[in-house]
Amino acid sequence: MIVMLAEHRAGIDPSLMAEKLSLELEVPVTLLRPMSGNALVVRVEHPEFSRTSIQYRLRALSDVADVVSDAVVTPTTVSDPRFEEQWQLHAPEPFYSSLNVINAWDITHGSSDVVVAVVDTGIIYEHPDLTGRILPGYDFVSSLKESVDGNVTVPDDIEFLRSHDGDARDLDASDPGDSINEQERLLFDSIDIECYMGKSSWHGTAMASIIAANVDDGIGIAGIDRHAKILPVRAIGKCGGRRSDMLDAIRWAAGVNDPNLPLNPTPARIINLSLGVDDLCTTADQSAINEAVDAGAVIVAAIGNNGRNTDAYPSSPSHCQNVIGVMASDKYGFRASYSNFGRDADIAAPGGDLSPATHNILVATDLSMTNPGTDFGYRSATGTSVASPHVAGVLALMLSINPDLTNRELEALLMDSTRSFPQEDDPQYSPELMCEQSFCGAGILDAFAAVQAVSMHQPGVQLDSPGLAAAQSEPVSVGEFTGFGCTVSNLRSTDPMLFLLGMASAILLLVRRRPLRTKNRRLA
Repeated sequence: MIVMLAEHRAGIDPSLMAEKLSLELEVPVTLLRPMSGNALVVRVEHPEFSRTSIQYRLRALSDVADVVSDAVVTPTTVSDPRFEEQWQLHAPEPFYSSLNVINAWDITHGSSDVVVAVVDTGIIYEHPDLTGRILPGYDFVSSLKESVDGNVTVPDDIEFLRSHDGDARDLDASDPGDSINEQERLLFDSIDIECYMGKSSWHGTAMASIIAANVDDGIGIAGIDRHAKILPVRAIGKCGGRRSDMLDAIRWAAGVNDPNLPLNPTPARIINLSLGVDDLCTTADQSAINEAVDAGAVIVAAIGNNGRNTDAYPSSPSHCQNVIGVMASDKYGFRASYSNFGRDADIAAPGGDLSPATHNILVATDLSMTNPGTDFGYRSATGTSVASPHVAGVLALMLSINPDLTNRELEALLMDSTRSFPQEDDPQYSPELMCEQSFCGAGILDAFAAVQAVSMHQPGVQLDSPGLAAAQSEPVSVGEFTGFGCTVSNLRSTDPMLFLLGMASAILLLVRRRPLRTKNRRLA
């Protein structure tokens, strides 16, 4: 590590200084070499102290101005052939919403100790850009006989129509495809589930690739975190999924000890939910979220793509407490035209533009239209479902620096390091898409600023974070919300990648009329 000495220690003998630091730190400090700028390159190792704790102890000494990691320096270009198309990972010029991940990598590349769960359609284990990054997961998609409301009889021959893998829940989180043809649409209709025809989305793989596509492998795209592990948790099949499956998946992903759940040997520290139910946060939703958070997970969720105010028309689980709700910004930092907004939004992240297509978000996919194949590739995606894993990926980078951060510390550091929304004098000024903290969250995600904030944060120091309450800073007048049953007619986007909520509409349950409550925070 590099120890930057205080000005009053300029010119001191480096060996004597190392000895003095050893005595004051009560840990051996080995001088490797003096360097320019009144600094020393040293090695400090102790079996009882982590590198982070040693850095904090050194910084507290009167002779030390700062301590930084003698990190590996690599070229800023990467070998992934489509990296230049990933505008959102570059510095925020020319596009204000770019995350500046490329500079965050000068501080950390991530850690294989960090597990990020992607609760979604499953995963393509064989995709070459995810080689070595995927853990064994679980498939929570129930049989139709176990998940149809009312007195509907499900014939034996279509019991596994939704799961599309020949059985119900199992240890295989592979994505078998979620396409719907005309015959399948009619079969779902026969048991009162309304679907739209469409090709397979491979949505879970797309979300995982934003977080963890391999970097510098000469293939495709780059993920935000170069080392984090992805835990695939399948909760969505053909024509969506069910709320009960989603909630079981959330608990299992976090490693919640429940007699009705199998053992999860690799609990996730971060859970990404690029899906949802057009509904208030129910007591069942909040209970699952709270248990997952109490087990140690940070929950990140997309807030939806209907272009509407969630204060009047919320979706869950982004509406729940203890969830980081993510809205989508366009490349210039304004609200993406399709993105929901309101107090469910805690932070904004790149979601791509509806036009031009060159500013969408590149994701990994299977180019097959229906069932899994071997034609692996990439395509453009747009939506708050795309914005959410960008936040999950940055949280993974933050935890790689200090895995002991509490949820409150993580959220405070994340939100207080955001970039301010553009104002009226911005040359790309778009009045109808202007953002304020009262309905768009704390600001625009900034990966470089977030990892810098973690590097400078001292554990145990209380964080006074106005950003945590930014989305609740202004009162909103609300009435009552009436939900609806199993239909996608009010949800489906023209682009199936916009938001899995459109695909997952079979999760929807009938909602009772009741007053909408404010999204308050309870932080671990």
